[in-house]
Amino acid sequence: MPAWPRGLRRGRRIGVGRPRHVGLGEQQLLHPGRAGNGYRSHPDAAAAQVRQVRGLLDSGLTTEMIRAVLPRLSGPGHLVPAAESVPPETAAATGSPPVWGPYGPRAVDALNSFAPARTPCWSGAMDHAAVLALYDREMREGARPDGPGARIERAGGVVRQIADASGWNGVLWSGLDAAGADRAIQEQIARFTGLERDFEWKLYAHDEPADLAARLLAAGFRAEPAETLMVAEVAGLALDTAPPAGVRLVRATGPAGVDLVVDVHERAFGTDGTALRHRLLARLAADPGAVVAVAAVADGEPVAAARMELVPGAPFAGLWGGGTVEAWRGRGLYRALVAHRARAAAARGCRYLQVDALPTSRPILQRLGFHPLSATTPYVYGS
Repeated sequence: MPAWPRGLRRGRRIGVGRPRHVGLGEQQLLHPGRAGNGYRSHPDAAAAQVRQVRGLLDSGLTTEMIRAVLPRLSGPGHLVPAAESVPPETAAATGSPPVWGPYGPRAVDALNSFAPARTPCWSGAMDHAAVLALYDREMREGARPDGPGARIERAGGVVRQIADASGWNGVLWSGLDAAGADRAIQEQIARFTGLERDFEWKLYAHDEPADLAARLLAAGFRAEPAETLMVAEVAGLALDTAPPAGVRLVRATGPAGVDLVVDVHERAFGTDGTALRHRLLARLAADPGAVVAVAAVADGEPVAAARMELVPGAPFAGLWGGGTVEAWRGRGLYRALVAHRARAAAARGCRYLQVDALPTSRPILQRLGFHPLSATTPYVYGS
């Protein structure tokens, strides 16, 4: 077998196969010289640049986008946008100029930040810091009650919801410092236990003080599995994903439809659905437009279900309870339920969809166009 030219042998050594290495040069992502024998000659720096290009390709960028972003690479896994083109709210959150890395969804932000006139380079572009700030302001600090009979209370740097025993009771937002955090925690315990309510403190990774999680644990809370706050802009989602052949989507508008949704919830998650049934029936009776609950039915049996909750005037709609019974997982039902709810959100003029995603659903949501913005952990107090 004849020996490969020197440049291609180098490509094999740095982990790039022959076609791709040649292709990078042809697409003007690498700029090799020419040796005396006429073969391409790649300098030592090419190895690092190839790894950079491959990382960007794996992040989902096209070669055209990579040509634009290469001048902004500061290292093997970091992107530095031009300081003058970074939105002020992003600079405030990340520093100016910010450095984004490693490769991943943040590459989208970096590329978008130095596009001319801040025009999004493609529909998936999102300023994570700005959208997270909007979510905190509108859905946490400025929260509205999530159902009939619930009310929002604001006291001592804490925003909490009080509901009946079947509703959600807990802390939605806090603006605390180290000096006052322990006192605020005890005040919430006293408030909810005085009402004979178990409750949840919805803690986000960016909440202050930095040791708030440890303080909650010391006060008697228990941590439930961590989730990822993920957000997508409705206009950038594919809305035409259909369920598999033989499966129909049934909208819950009354007790019969709610029973289908709750049946899936109990089988998919192994939990009692009594409280969910109560909340769905109450919300449908009080404001049918505030909740979209749907079940996927095959041969007369519910096999997947999910719901979307909307708050009038809020820019975010929440996707909740997406579950599929074990025998039907991996067949595209989750994606079809996301698309169904996204269409409903678009029809209602809602700009963003929000999900608290478990590790099992995060990869699917990222492929659909959702962006991870923060981590969130429920801390529960009571039985």
